Amino acid sequence: VGFSSLQARRIASSLAASASKVVATLPQPGAAAPPVTMNRLEGGRVELACAAVGAKGLLSAAAFAKLKALHGMHAALSGSASSLEHAALVVALRYRSLGGSGFQLALPSAAFEVLGREFKVCAECFASPLNCWFARYCSAFPDCDEPFGSLGSFFDFEPACGAFEVNPPFAPALLASMREHLHKLLAKATAPLSFVIALANWDHDEVRSLRQSPYAQASLLVPQEEQQWLDGSTKRRAPVELLILVLQNVAAAKDPDFAATPRRMDLLRRSCIGDAVPLGPRKKRNVGSDTAESVAPAASSGPVRCKPGAAPAVERSSQLLKCRVRLPCARRPMWRLVKLLQFAKRQRSDS
Repeated sequence: VGFSSLQARRIASSLAASASKVVATLPQPGAAAPPVTMNRLEGGRVELACAAVGAKGLLSAAAFAKLKALHGMHAALSGSASSLEHAALVVALRYRSLGGSGFQLALPSAAFEVLGREFKVCAECFASPLNCWFARYCSAFPDCDEPFGSLGSFFDFEPACGAFEVNPPFAPALLASMREHLHKLLAKATAPLSFVIALANWDHDEVRSLRQSPYAQASLLVPQEEQQWLDGSTKRRAPVELLILVLQNVAAAKDPDFAATPRRMDLLRRSCIGDAVPLGPRKKRNVGSDTAESVAPAASSGPVRCKPGAAPAVERSSQLLKCRVRLPCARRPMWRLVKLLQFAKRQRSDS
């Protein structure tokens, strides 16, 4: 989009050449990972650096503490041999390459508490190590997220039972694929299976298709002037209503642990209401702010929701989580197109 075939080939060739230079500096398979150092900066920020490849990453104290907790819970189970510092640097660099800040609004903390307590939700279907609330989640980059609890791509996630929160990026093609995958899972499951979907109530065919799903058991709307989303640590209002849908199979609808009763839906609606400021246009990042600090400070208190001893329905959910890893399906925000255009312009000026 936005390039001729010739321009696209030139950009691809330049990127391939740059990538080859970087790969040449990396350790060969089987070699020990280069050391990563950690420094505490003023204000508690954490700087991670790998001198061997000239890479640095910066995390807030809360984000690093969250990654440390997740790594302690999941690294050994995932088979990762990377140290916390090494794995955290990789995550920081990966998400910094996407722009440094979150790409979608999240439900407020109070809503996640209601989801866990009342709906027995134990994992998220679209999240990352930096913005997850629950300890288990599906993410776009399982190759670097797995040591921190990622279950892999949502589209390879096949739970047989349980309850899950679904807050997808608003991309029509992704919403269509998500709906098809949810319907496949719900049709296949014989044990209680439930998905609580949160999205903006846009006037779009894909949103209407979700609302008309044969598995829709309950829904609610929060008015634009009352809703509260989290954009990083900032409380925002989206320009449209908040829509929450509960998709369940018959077993979940009849199960008292999972049923979307009027009382539970009202508690969830009230948990999504609060003071906030209107969501404005995203501003261009300052050159010096290209860090992973702002990705998820608001969610840092929540990666501890799937431990043994939880409510029986949550344990039933967490014990049956199954997934296979495949290539991630990443989002493509518009600023990336702008970056490629700038890259192409520099290439022309250098030639």
